[in-house]
Amino acid sequence: MDTGSVPLLWAIVRVPCEAVDSVSLVADTSGCLSADWERPRYQSAWEVRFVLPNGSELVESVDTNHWEYCGLLPGRTYTLYLRSQCDEADGTHSWSDWSGAFAAVGQATQGVVCVGGVAADVTLRPNPATDEVTVDAKGVSEVVTVTVTDMSGVEVLRREGVRLPLTVGTASLAAGTYVVRVVTPLGTAVQKLAVLR
Repeated sequence: MDTGSVPLLWAIVRVPCEAVDSVSLVADTSGCLSADWERPRYQSAWEVRFVLPNGSELVESVDTNHWEYCGLLPGRTYTLYLRSQCDEADGTHSWSDWSGAFAAVGQATQGVVCVGGVAADVTLRPNPATDEVTVDAKGVSEVVTVTVTDMSGVEVLRREGVRLPLTVGTASLAAGTYVVRVVTPLGTAVQKLAVLR
């Protein structure tokens, strides 16, 4: 019997798959919300559950510890939940429980964009619109991106590399309220657009 050797015992310690417990939420005046959280080394992906003021939910999988949503309504409360996907030692994955609720309130949007330090009004004419709307901003001469999203944040129209004034068709849009966003190298402006039928 060999008494000079000591048997080695190996144990695999399972790290619990824990929900995210701290999130930094920033709602800005362009109607966008950004969420950031820590990324422990054993977590490889996340699911975001975002509850809108009307009670509907968006669920999205992400593989980075950052998530964004645009189309917030001023003064309305939005709720975000996260759960983590964790890597197991055997190569499989498991999900944590959902986190507690993280809430954010939409900020008042601004219909101005800074051009050389001077605020330029962004206008939508006509507003309400039926068949088309013209987007303009006094003093804005550079190429811009114009997007239109519905109130749940779904993009319904995008024009990139255009100059103002820009006329876009609204005949294919359902009646309701939309968010028109004008993005320039010098800033972003947001205005609400009503579409009538």
